[in-house]
Formats: sequence, C-alpha cells, structure tokens
Amino acid sequence: MNASYPSPLKGLFAQNTKASVSNSLLLAVLSTPAIFVVWLMAMPGGDTALTWFDDSLLFLMSSGAAVATFMAARRYRGTRMGFAWGMISLGMSFMAFGEGAWAFEELILGREVISPAVSDIGYLGFYVPVFLGLLAFPQAPVFGLRRLRFTLDTIIVTSAVALVSWHFLIEGLVGDSGGFSLESVITVAYPVLDLGIVSAAVFVVLRGGRTLTNVSVALLLIGFVSIALSDSVYSYLTQIGEYDTGSTFDVGWVFGYAVITAAAIMAASRRVNLDSFVEEGHRRAPLWQTAVLNTAIILPTLLLFLHVADSSFEIDYVTLIGYVGLVGLVLLRGFILHVEHGQLHSQVEEMAQSLREKLTAERMTKLRP
Repeated sequence: MNASYPSPLKGLFAQNTKASVSNSLLLAVLSTPAIFVVWLMAMPGGDTALTWFDDSLLFLMSSGAAVATFMAARRYRGTRMGFAWGMISLGMSFMAFGEGAWAFEELILGREVISPAVSDIGYLGFYVPVFLGLLAFPQAPVFGLRRLRFTLDTIIVTSAVALVSWHFLIEGLVGDSGGFSLESVITVAYPVLDLGIVSAAVFVVLRGGRTLTNVSVALLLIGFVSIALSDSVYSYLTQIGEYDTGSTFDVGWVFGYAVITAAAIMAASRRVNLDSFVEEGHRRAPLWQTAVLNTAIILPTLLLFLHVADSSFEIDYVTLIGYVGLVGLVLLRGFILHVEHGQLHSQVEEMAQSLREKLTAERMTKLRP
C-alpha cells in the first residue's frame, strides 16, 4: 500500500481558488451600483418593475453587508477589531430589517410607507451600533497637546458639516414639524444621527491607527458617509415632496452597501493592507488630512456670504453664531499648534545641546595625555 502525503501544490491551489472566488465576489458586489444606474436609465417593465427592483436590491445589499461584516467580525473574534466589526454587523442587521420592512409594506401590502413605520425601528437602530463600532477601531495613541488638537480637529470638521446640514435641512425640518410628536422626532432624528456617523468617521480618519491605511477601513468609512449623505438627501426630498421609490438618489444607498460589503470581504480575507507605519503608534499625517482641516470652514463661509448678500437681508442667528464659534475653534487650533511647535523646537534644542556637550567631552578625552 502506498502512503499518501499532502501535496504542497494542493494548499496553493486551494489558496488561489479562495482568492479567485473572493475577487469574483468583490467584482460582483462593486458592480451593483452601475447595474442599478443602468436599470434606472433603461426602465424595463415600467414603474412597477422599478419599485420591485429598487426595494429588493436595497434589501439584498443591506443583508449582504450584514453577513459580510459578521464574517469579518468572526475573522477577528476576541480582539478589539472583532468587536468593532461585530457592532457594525449589528447595525447593518438593523438596516436590513428596515429595508425589508419597507419593501414588505410597499410591495406586499401595496401601500405607501409613511413615518412612523415599522421600518423606522431598523433604520434608527442602525446608528448606535455603527457609531460605537467605528469608535472601537484600534487607534494610534495620542497624548498632551496633540490629544487636544485632535479633539479640536474632530469638532471643527463635524461643526462645519453640522452648519451646512442645519442650513439646508434641519432648520426646515424643525420649522415644518408642527410641534412635538413622534413623527416630528423621527424626522429630525435622521439628519442629527447622520451627523453622529459622519463625526465618528472623521474621528477614525483624523485619529489614525495601524488600520487606517488598510483599504478595508477606508472603504468602510466611504460607505457610511455615502449612507449618511443619502439619508440627508432623502429627508430633503421628502420635505419638499419630491421623493419616490426608484429615485436616482437611491444609488447612494446601493453604493454605500456595496462598499461596506467589499470592505468586510477584504477584512475577512486580509489580502489588502497598505500599512505605512514604521514604528508602533507613529505615522506621518497625510497631506489631504491637513487640506481638509484648513478648508473645513469654506462651505460655512460661503453660506454666510450668500445669506448676507440675499436681498431680504434676513439674519440666521444659528448660522451666524455657529460660524463665529467655528472661526474661534480654528484660531484656537492654530494657537495650540504654535505652542506644540514651540515645545518641539525646545526638545530639538535640548537634544542638540546634549549632543554638543557629548562631543566636547569626547574631544577633551582624546586631547588628554
């Protein structure tokens, strides 16, 4: 009887097959937004088919994202990374429930979805787990003035986004709510909670960590920002009565779900890692990060200018006060950065002085008979 031994080619073949399947799955997932756009342009079957396609695709994509993020959580189980992916999987499961409830009410029951609805349970339940999951990603440690500057960076970018959101969306929703009611609370909650998701994404980007340069984390942040923007557009279109299922803007949700699914597939396979760290906890701040921080005030400035230049000359005190506060935060950040550079300069001078003293001592030693 001949003994059988495992061939090394067998393991290599299995690994290549797994990579091929993963690549094919990634391609299929990332192509769904383009397929959705083509369907919107072609409109096969008319409005009824479009409604079925739209609702079904959103449910399937959100469910796929929930499954993929769960697999990523299993890949890193027992670690902080695994907890982060697990919370994101829980959030995407809530989102899938919301999409399924919306599709059931609109397609099976044949009625328009009006808030408050069962789907709101899933949509609102999505935010807290995702927010906690994003904050749970391992981050590079920061101390002293750098920690304070990082906190200001996060507040500045989030405040700029909040001012724009207030001007275009939240102010109108609050004004049209018609008093305190469950419907008004739910309506205003969506854009406010979206700001929380955006702030968490900004937190991860600005704080950094050994996972920041990982493509999967970058795609994950892009996906959640896309979902938040789509939610805001949906709230605005609903406010002015211009939203219908199958709208072109639905591609934002499809894109967000697709990118999140792709990020989870990459994280589960651990095939893509562009980590640029040299030492633990040290990395160079990317140029685009500095550009974002320096230009965060441009949109609020433009809004304030256009508002003052309006023929009615009506003053939006919330925008004005927020803008003044934002300018103050930017100035405070500049002052902290100046102090931080001063401390760094002092440290360099101390190191140079220590080196000069050491060299002088060595020369004196060599000169002694």
